[in-house]
Amino acid sequence: MPLPLIHYLYPSNLSKYLRQSENDAPTWALITGSTDGIGLALAHRLAALGSNIILHGRNTSKLHRCQSHLEATFPTQSFLTVTTDASSFTPEDIAHITATVSSLPLTILINNVGGTSPLSSNFKHFEDTTPKEISALFALNILFPIHLTQAILPILQRHTSPSLILNIGSQSWPGMPYAATYSATKGALHAWSRGLAAELHHIMAVIWGLDLKDMQWGKFKNSYMWNREYHQRRTRFIVYQIAMIFCVVSESLGTAALSDYVDQQNFVAVKSPGATVHNNNFVGIASYNIFVGVYVATIFGSAFFFDLFWPERSESPAVKLAWRICSVLACMFTLSAALAYTYIVAAKSAYVTGTDAGTATRLLIEYGGSPLRYRENGRAVASIVFLWIGMVATFASTGLLWHSLSHIDTHGPKSTHARVRDGLTEKPTSNPEVASQAPSV
Repeated sequence: MPLPLIHYLYPSNLSKYLRQSENDAPTWALITGSTDGIGLALAHRLAALGSNIILHGRNTSKLHRCQSHLEATFPTQSFLTVTTDASSFTPEDIAHITATVSSLPLTILINNVGGTSPLSSNFKHFEDTTPKEISALFALNILFPIHLTQAILPILQRHTSPSLILNIGSQSWPGMPYAATYSATKGALHAWSRGLAAELHHIMAVIWGLDLKDMQWGKFKNSYMWNREYHQRRTRFIVYQIAMIFCVVSESLGTAALSDYVDQQNFVAVKSPGATVHNNNFVGIASYNIFVGVYVATIFGSAFFFDLFWPERSESPAVKLAWRICSVLACMFTLSAALAYTYIVAAKSAYVTGTDAGTATRLLIEYGGSPLRYRENGRAVASIVFLWIGMVATFASTGLLWHSLSHIDTHGPKSTHARVRDGLTEKPTSNPEVASQAPSV
């Protein structure tokens, strides 16, 4: 999928880290190694988006120049600096940085500092690297980020606003020659990042703005699943499931019939070389029906689980448009499949060429099952019956989905019953976004 389309359907969730949940005031971001390169570019971008920035570097005068430049460029934002040489840091340095940010609403930590500055040359033979250079390289690229993150993590977890830890590294997989030690430090950074993400998964995993800790078995309980809290929840769940179940059963029955007809082709071809069973019209429509069943189950299965686990999620207009388009396509697919499937099974038959009628009849009897007339195949007929019911349910599901999206745009996700109970007369100013209350790695 092209990157612009991905961005359109799932625009960046970065904005949720830039405002405090309590008062919508700007938050702070700490960017290590931010006096040039990627770090400085990130500072520019976050400041442009409304974040206050804490700049980190080892050169005080360079830090002050960057601070002055950013203050002139973004006069409404605030900027602080902390000076530490990450290649030779001490516990006191970590404590100093922690003290600087402890009273701020810090929500973003970007571990960007790194490189090969401790080396006498960016590329050199491993045996020429001194023990001092190796120690400094590991301190710069892995030990400093680990110690800093350990100190900052409680501050990120303290706030109710969602937070983000971003570790920037390269060359972790290639293991570049003449940069073996540097590659090792970045590989360690990558492994640590993955391990930390898994360790804190239960409190911080967020995908597309959806907090994965909300995926709980308890939400399948009747008391939650069928509550009246959300608009047409029970109706949507029932109709979505009817569409999914009947379309999937249809494609399963069709798959069984399809398999028999493919085996019939192979059997006749082996028993009588030169003979061919022509039943590709059924094979084709049954294959298309498999796609339709999977598609309907994917779209309305996703809608079902999204509404079950994240009923108050916030979706962009682009995502809502995608829901609408996908549901309409489901209607088109099921209708076209039902019409074509019905016509082929009702009016068409398989036939054999390349041999005489007697031999063809004997081979078909020997194979058994799979009559040449498709309408005499019980599984094919049953597949069509289930498909028509699934098609009607798909149209109903699409109507419910569209109506639900319109209701959310106007009144929010809550049902009329819940809104009256809570004294809500109109949609809240913004839907509460489902997000972690702890940092997201």
